[in-house]
Amino acid sequence: MFPRPFNNYPGGVPHSGGGWEGRAAMPSIEHILAAVPLFDGLDEAQLERIKAICNVITCPPDMTLIREGERGDAMYVLTKGRVHVSRTVTLSLSKMTVATGEKSFVELQGTDYPSFGEMALLENSLRGATVTALTDCELLEISHGGFERVCLEDPSLGYKVTRNMASQLSGRLRTAHQDVLKLSTALSLALSRRQ
Repeated sequence: MFPRPFNNYPGGVPHSGGGWEGRAAMPSIEHILAAVPLFDGLDEAQLERIKAICNVITCPPDMTLIREGERGDAMYVLTKGRVHVSRTVTLSLSKMTVATGEKSFVELQGTDYPSFGEMALLENSLRGATVTALTDCELLEISHGGFERVCLEDPSLGYKVTRNMASQLSGRLRTAHQDVLKLSTALSLALSRRQ
């Protein structure tokens, strides 16, 4: 799916051609993982276990990293570049006409080390959004199989990551609920003015 020019490079710094030349000091993979909320609470040894299952991948602009509706088997941490997250929306234009289109949700920056596709660590489910590279990007890829293996070896690590994921999902669900309430209120007001 992705070109893999280097994997698990020593010390967290890619060799020539890796794209990080000219930067003062690229953070180590451990530093990047420690900055990802999904890995909050992991000790150094646990972060090392996660590092060991990371693959570093690169992709060019306009490449689709994950596609809504396809099965996912890995999550990603963006370490360089920018990506765009979108979803397909369906609009009822009339009783007989339906249109679909892409709805842009957010742009993620590599400097923030955002993660996406986390649900793939728990299950081989369908992706809920499409993520497309806007620039040359570098990412850490963590596979479902690798994560499952690490969790079997260190159940405490699995518990901490799953707890963090549940907390993140709970927050997203609350936000989505608030957004639905706002939209339904706005729709009710618009329809009442129409009458």
